[in-house]
Parts: sequence; structure tokens; C-alpha cells
Amino acid sequence: FLFDTFYAYAGLFPFLGFLYFKYESARAFDTNQQKILPMKFKGFVRDIAPYIFGSIILVIMYFLIWLPYRSNYFFLKYYAYLDANRYEEALGFLKEAESIRTPFTYFDVRNSAGWRMALTFDRGIEEKDKPQVMELYRFVVDRLEEAVVYRPNDPQAYFYLGRLYKIGYENFKNPADLVRAEEILKQSRAISTNRVEYINELAAVLLLAGKSGE
Repeated sequence: FLFDTFYAYAGLFPFLGFLYFKYESARAFDTNQQKILPMKFKGFVRDIAPYIFGSIILVIMYFLIWLPYRSNYFFLKYYAYLDANRYEEALGFLKEAESIRTPFTYFDVRNSAGWRMALTFDRGIEEKDKPQVMELYRFVVDRLEEAVVYRPNDPQAYFYLGRLYKIGYENFKNPADLVRAEEILKQSRAISTNRVEYINELAAVLLLAGKSGE
């Protein structure tokens, strides 16, 4: 979902290679290699090297497969609970997802969290839920601020962050959010000058700020 299939294969095929090597090494030493290799070296290769190689493969699989999988699992939970308007639980799952610092999901978790949060605002927030939504909103914008630092030339990250700040201002009326929305969306526009949605979002922010002349 959030990480490329390539990394799964990058762990799977070396693991299969380990199994093949382990099987073939035991058989190979019964033939020609017995006549060539010193006994001590043969014993090392046959008995120790496969386990060293296997340990390396397990470490690779842990970082390339297991960690992205766990991050993805928690992020899907965030989606589900956010759609069910269970904001406190959604925040908990998002914290779990973002705490897994693997480069294969680091950016996508933050970017997608902002996009999904904006959809939640578009759907409408009940007054009784606003304190929980405010806490979730602050956490998401902080993570998106990390995303734009991580990828400073990605206009979409700036767009999601700027749009979320604008929506946050419309719901919570914090003037600092509107100022930050303008700054971020101008950066997005500077990177990608022709995207209509970036221009429209910046225009909406300027109108909210009373800067119709710009």
C-alpha cells in the first residue's frame, strides 16, 4: 500500500537464495570441493557461513518488509477510525504508524495523513468532536511540516500542508494558521507554477486574508 513491492522482493529472493545455498552447500562438499578446500575452511563455509548469511537476510527482511508492513497496518487503522469519526483512536494509530521510521513509508504516512485529514474536514465536524479533532489536526500538520523538510522540492507536500492550514483556520479561527497557509502555498506555487489547484487554493487563502488585490 505505502511501500513498493520491490522491497518485498528484495528481501524474499535473498531469503530463497539462502535456502538454496544451504541445501547445495551440504551436497557440494561431498564431491569436488572436498578435494580442493582445506578441511577447516570447508567446515566454516558449510557450518557457519550459511547462518551468517541467513542472519543478514533476516535483518534485511526486518527493515525492508516487516517495518513497512507494520507502519502500513497502523496507517490503515488510522484511515478506518478517522472515517468512523473516532478521532482519539485514529490519532493513536497514526502515532504508531509515524513512529516507525522507515524511509519507505516516512513521507507517505505524513503526506497521506494530511490528505485524509482534509477529507475529514470536508465531510464536516460536529461541534462536540472539535477538541479531539483539534488535537489530531495539530499532530497532522506537525507531521506534514516534517514531510516538507524531508522533501523540500515536492509541491504536493506543500499543497496538502497549505490546504490543511487553510481548512484548520476555517474551522478553528487561529490567525497563525492562515498566515502559515499563505506561506506554504506560495512555496508550492513557486515549485509548480502551472497546477490549477495550487493557484486556486492560494487564491482562496488570499481572499480569506483580505488580500484580494494580490
